[in-house]
Amino acid sequence: GPLRRRGQDTPGGVPVTPSLDREARRSIVGLYHENEHPVADAELTWGYVSPGGDRVIVDDARNLAEPRYGMCMGRRDEPAIIVDPIINVYEGRRGTFGDILYRGNFKTRTWVLAHELEFDSGDPYSERLVDRSAGAIEATGVAKNVTITPYPTGCHWAEEGPCRVHQVVAIEEAKDVAMTIDYGIGIATLNPFYIFANPVFPNLFGTGWDLSIETRWGFDLSP
Repeated sequence: GPLRRRGQDTPGGVPVTPSLDREARRSIVGLYHENEHPVADAELTWGYVSPGGDRVIVDDARNLAEPRYGMCMGRRDEPAIIVDPIINVYEGRRGTFGDILYRGNFKTRTWVLAHELEFDSGDPYSERLVDRSAGAIEATGVAKNVTITPYPTGCHWAEEGPCRVHQVVAIEEAKDVAMTIDYGIGIATLNPFYIFANPVFPNLFGTGWDLSIETRWGFDLSP
């Protein structure tokens, strides 16, 4: 993660930036959410030893340089100051996928959306699979946007029962028209004059497939 240099086995030696704690928290929480811990959370604070030997705790990396903590002024003769990240983690309970509900698919059949999901009820929970499933549904072209919202139940230590994360898959239809049609007249080398019609049936019967038909009627005017 951000607290470890690339290729280094142990953390440390990383320059402190104003956003380092947010990046580290996002990385830690993301790993938990990808590995069966749907309600995991983390908090980072920073500690250093003052010139007087006291232990100082700072709640945000952006506050390390504030005069009230005296770190920069008290240690101004040192080329670098070592600060220690303090990580507090709440893991919660391991969870599995629960019920899956679909919303907004007024035309698209439910099985079309379910076919693109990379998880099923009872599988170990992974937020990565949820994100990939949302991208797969968008790739079909049947939805303008896709939102998959988790609803964890029984995942905190104080709750009873199994930890299950129910999912609500909400989409905004992209192909909710029954038919579009292009028509007109044209001229070609071997077909001096013709009329054409090109009806298109997007998301035919809600199956995710598009049907396009081209009809053409020509007139032989060569004589």
